[in-house]
Amino acid sequence: MATDLKTNAQKAYDKHCRFEDQLINYRLTWLLASEALLFAGFGAIMSSDKVGTDKIDYLTSVFIFVGLWLAGLTFVSVLAAVVANLVYYCKLKKEKNEHGDVTLGVFPTSTVAAWIVTCLIPVTFAVGWLLIWKYSR
Repeated sequence: MATDLKTNAQKAYDKHCRFEDQLINYRLTWLLASEALLFAGFGAIMSSDKVGTDKIDYLTSVFIFVGLWLAGLTFVSVLAAVVANLVYYCKLKKEKNEHGDVTLGVFPTSTVAAWIVTCLIPVTFAVGWLLIWKYSR
């Protein structure tokens, strides 16, 4: 029979992280879906022979602006979730004597690395839009 070795503080932190990670997952899924549609729309406009050249600049600028805006908004919201995890971790660490010890995860280094990569996904989309803006003009 296996015994539960987690402290109450660790259980609370794990529950909090599951909630924040689920929100991060939703946000990144929405970002990936919306960016895919924006990139497809951008490509369709750029390759269309039915849109006048005077309107192409305006329409593509709208796509680029919306793509950058979504990437920026998602970055801020994902960063807020990561910071919420860290703030809650620090709070529980301070209350260590009451609730027991808390760790960032089984491998804290991989947890931090995953947070960094998660925050870089929206940045990657923003860089992509900036490169498209630079080279499509």
